[in-house]
Amino acid sequence: GRLRATRTKMHALAERQREQLWRLQALQKRLTGLEEEQPKPTRKLGVALVGCGWFGLRAHLPALTKLEQSTASTLGVRLVAICSRTQASLAKAAKRIDHTVAHYTNLAGVLADSDVDVVDLVLPIAAMPAAVEACLAAGKHVLSEKPAAASPIIASRLWQQYSSYAQQSSGAAHSRCHSPAAPAWCILENWCR
Repeated sequence: GRLRATRTKMHALAERQREQLWRLQALQKRLTGLEEEQPKPTRKLGVALVGCGWFGLRAHLPALTKLEQSTASTLGVRLVAICSRTQASLAKAAKRIDHTVAHYTNLAGVLADSDVDVVDLVLPIAAMPAAVEACLAAGKHVLSEKPAAASPIIASRLWQQYSSYAQQSSGAAHSRCHSPAAPAWCILENWCR
């Protein structure tokens, strides 16, 4: 019984990692721009993992590592920073990364880091809206888990805020294909394949 439950959990976690990887690759394609005539960026997108708890270490970090090592991507990503409230969690995450990354104990440090283009938020639901808003205000692209907020009202306000950032950046009405200059916000489990 316990072995079967453990196997089921491990299978679900592996499936979640594959899904996270697919979504990160989809975001990568979106951030490179939708038009072929745009010049190819010369550097990899810098990603910060914010939240190095159980799920961050077992789902997001392996997916980021796998994406980082992928040679199929034209742009590529590079994990450049990790952030957690505790030094112990930062140390656990650092042991799983094969290169040097910046360590932060608060989101403000991540947002001030010019090497960070994308912030992968793996936070408690109550902390998510403020973190998403701070990232968008700083001009960073955001990956966040669902639910985006503790209530539909808060999620709706957050979506309206995101739409206003997209409109300000693109100078046009928000659409699914807004300006690459606008920060993108992707709620990971709500994407359609």
